Amino acid sequence: MYYNNDKLNEIYRDTWPNLGWAKRMNIRAGDTVKFLGCSPEQVRWGNNDDPTGILIVGDKYYVEHVEVHSQHTRIELRGVLKLKFNSVCFEVTHDTRRNA
Repeated sequence: MYYNNDKLNEIYRDTWPNLGWAKRMNIRAGDTVKFLGCSPEQVRWGNNDDPTGILIVGDKYYVEHVEVHSQHTRIELRGVLKLKFNSVCFEVTHDTRRNA
């Protein structure tokens, strides 16, 4: 991305790589993800299901299905009914060991 403004280019260059959600946008079916927790705003964005009382922060889950929309991505997890959660509440992990 390039803006015709030096200050905007500086902000973009310094901010974009550090945004947590930008790093997690590449979740795919078959990935193992770690649940980071979800704010009420993240649940409401895109009318996602609320993971409160269902998922455990820090636990790992297997991604069954990914549903990409223009402004958000929803994921379905193996063994968690057919609920759809906001992908920004997760990060991909290469540690596939079972939860402690």
